Amino acid sequence: MNEEMLAKLQKAKTVEEVIAIAKEYGKEVTAEKAQELLDQLGGAAGELSDDALEAVAGGGIIDTIKRWVGSLFGR
Repeated sequence: MNEEMLAKLQKAKTVEEVIAIAKEYGKEVTAEKAQELLDQLGGAAGELSDDALEAVAGGGIIDTIKRWVGSLFGR
């Protein structure tokens, strides 16, 4: 997983941003998958999902995000 791509995805606030970031790195992602990633990361609402909160509490947020992104992009 490209750390730069991951950092950009963590800052994304819209489905369009996620799709644009994916394209920048030669990946294809559907609007549904992009929304799923935003939902997991808290999206524009700025709130973390329960899974993300557990990962933060356990210190494993980066590994968790990598797994989510990898699953969304077929890795």
